[in-house]
Formats: sequence, structure tokens, C-alpha cells
Amino acid sequence: MFNKGVHSFKDTLYPAELVREIKSAQRFGISTKIEDIDFKSIMDRMRNAIQSDISMIREGLESDDVLDYYDGVARFIAPYTLKIGAETLKAPMIFLCTGSKPFVPPIEGLDGVTYLTSDEVLNLESLPESLVIVGAGYIAAEYGHFFSAMGCKVTVIGNGPRVLQQEEPEISILAKREMEQYLDIHTGYRVVSVEENKGMKKLMQ
Repeated sequence: MFNKGVHSFKDTLYPAELVREIKSAQRFGISTKIEDIDFKSIMDRMRNAIQSDISMIREGLESDDVLDYYDGVARFIAPYTLKIGAETLKAPMIFLCTGSKPFVPPIEGLDGVTYLTSDEVLNLESLPESLVIVGAGYIAAEYGHFFSAMGCKVTVIGNGPRVLQQEEPEISILAKREMEQYLDIHTGYRVVSVEENKGMKKLMQ
């Protein structure tokens, strides 16, 4: 499985960094301004890059002389036995490297509102005015950085005590300090319910 969210990082972070650099040029005595940001063009470029990466990976797997590549859905039919289409494969050891998919939290009212997963947000054609990101990990940090640089008002809500909890506390504190220049960040909160057009109905600490 190809996790397109991970492979979008370089194609969203770089435009965001360019915007940040241009906006900070005044500090170095350089007078400049951004006339317009073509959000659709940036997203199209990112999606094209993802498809190019997918094609390159597939071609590499298919052309490898020491690797058998099967394009299909696999399932276990017996211990150490996989079924893929008409093929049956057996091996004494099987590595499951299937990638990942977005986790949708059990939030009351979520089924009745329009929301986007971290994969689906890559299909946006126009920049939203505001965005609430549930979660405060590295994907939330990337998207928060990108969308705020594009001009969107971004709020990040994390269930844990700090952002980027997988990092050392000192790094997490520094990252939060930098991110708060552009984002609204709330840690130690859990979103318990939502309503259409009203955003967060309630936060529980």
C-alpha cells in the first residue's frame, strides 16, 4: 500500500517554506510581497509528483530481477500461505509492510458533518478559509504549516500534553513555540463532539 500522505511532505513543505521566506525578507532589508498564491496549481503539482512516485516505485518493483511483484489484494488462506489472484504463495517467514491509512477518531456527530482525512485533504482544489486539525503529530504539523502559509486559519487540537510527542520534550517545546506564530494550538484536549457549520461543539480536557 502506498501512503500518499507521507510522500506529499516534500511537495507541500517546500512551497510553504518559500512563502515564509518571502514574508520574512523585510528583516534583511529586502522589500517584497506576494501578489497571489495559486493554491490549485500547488496542489496539482503535488498530486502529479505523488503519481510519478507511485509509477516509479511500481516500475522499479516490476523490473527487479530478484523480486517477484504481484499487483493485487493478498489474503491469508492458511498458516504461511497467501492467495493473490490465481497465485498461491508459501514462505516460512512473511513480512507485512502494508503502509498505513488514516485513523478516524470516534467523535460524536462526525458522521453527520463533512470532514477530510489526511489523505483526502490532498484532493482539495481551493483553499479553505479555516481548518481544524484533530491530532498533533508530525502530519498535523506538516499540514498546519502548509495551510497556514497558504493563508488558511489553522487550529490544531491534540489529545496529548504536547505536540510531536514522539520527539524529545525539548524539541516538542521548541516546535510548538515556532508553530504558534502561525497556528492556534491546543494540547491536552480531546474533541468529543462536532456539529455542522459550528466547528467544535465541546472540548474536554
